[in-house]
Amino acid sequence: MRRELGFNQTQFADELEIDRPSINKIEKDKRTPSYNIIQKLLKYNISIDWLLYGEGQMFRLPDDHYLNHLEKEDIEILYLVKKKLSASQQTHLWSALRDILAGMIGQRS
Repeated sequence: MRRELGFNQTQFADELEIDRPSINKIEKDKRTPSYNIIQKLLKYNISIDWLLYGEGQMFRLPDDHYLNHLEKEDIEILYLVKKKLSASQQTHLWSALRDILAGMIGQRS
């Protein structure tokens, strides 16, 4: 992802306001990105599916704008879902959540 965005590790660490060794650990799956890091990555249009589950495309589609409204608790729940459910169950649940969230955001507009 970092390379796709055109950053080296030092630049990306500066952009995310963390140290370079942390970037290295995240890239090697030795550290999970924190809520703050995930929030910062969302501004680069990174797909939450790809970020948390390694599934789908790296970058979000234009109709995924509702993901900008995720709160810390929402992301923590998604981490728990990743750990507790099978891949098929995750896919079905995420699809349902996406529909619900899109409807909720549409109602606020």
